[in-house]
Amino acid sequence: MIYKLSYGEMSTDSGIQEYYFEVFSDLMGFIQDKLKDKHDIVFNYHYGKNMDVCENVDIDTIENPIIITPNKDKLLSQIYLNDQHKIHAIFENGSYEDAFSIALAMTEPHPLSYSKNGLIPCIAHN
Repeated sequence: MIYKLSYGEMSTDSGIQEYYFEVFSDLMGFIQDKLKDKHDIVFNYHYGKNMDVCENVDIDTIENPIIITPNKDKLLSQIYLNDQHKIHAIFENGSYEDAFSIALAMTEPHPLSYSKNGLIPCIAHN
């Protein structure tokens, strides 16, 4: 099985890079090396069949969760849990705001991306 990783590194202007691996352990080793010296970064992680942000989006893939976390160990454990999937994507962000914007762009074709009245729901905390 061939595994594909799309990786958007915050510190470079090269855009999203694509990497291919024949063995899942090679994919994990590559990701661990990438994450080794990363600090103060919020990661988006997604897996599935087709994850093009703007075209040819597979609605079934959108149903897979987009994990947003600054915790590298939690990120790695989520990737391990999804080893049966062939396509993985990780995007680095400088804030949760940026991470949520990417998540919304990735799910935009889904009918549940926006509330029915066009307003973003808000939860008030006392």
